[in-house]
Amino acid sequence: MEQNRNGKTKYLMLHWILILIWISCIFSFSAQPARNSNGLSLKVTKVIITAAAFVMPIQRDAGTIERLAVKYNGRVRKIAHSMIYFLLGLLLTRTLKLSGIKGKKIYFFALLFSLAYAVSDELHQVFVAAGRSGQISDVLLDTAGATMGIGIYWLFSGNRNKELL
Repeated sequence: MEQNRNGKTKYLMLHWILILIWISCIFSFSAQPARNSNGLSLKVTKVIITAAAFVMPIQRDAGTIERLAVKYNGRVRKIAHSMIYFLLGLLLTRTLKLSGIKGKKIYFFALLFSLAYAVSDELHQVFVAAGRSGQISDVLLDTAGATMGIGIYWLFSGNRNKELL
């Protein structure tokens, strides 16, 4: 019995460690100066466009990929905001449930923490990253992403009816 309890504790600790790692990644991305952040997202956008060129009628020459990357970079950045917080919302919901929180409280606390972290992340950018600014639109995107992650967890948790009673 003790061994099973110890295993559950380690499993729960692993989940909290994953959350800490994930919010540390968010923190480090936010600490990047605007030029570095934009350069990184431009590289990611080029990879996405290059991959899309294999299934869509897009020319794969460097000029076309560069032009499309510049054109779509802003959209990729916004999607990245949502996806980063999607994973945070998913991780938080799972971990809170494993922690023994019941019912609607799981979703409420996961959303509240995600929103609070999104706000703190934007404030962090204002004070430490050259050329960066905190934007309410990013907080909204982050919170929307977290809400989707929380919703997906709820949808696939198998306890939908019981949890909302």
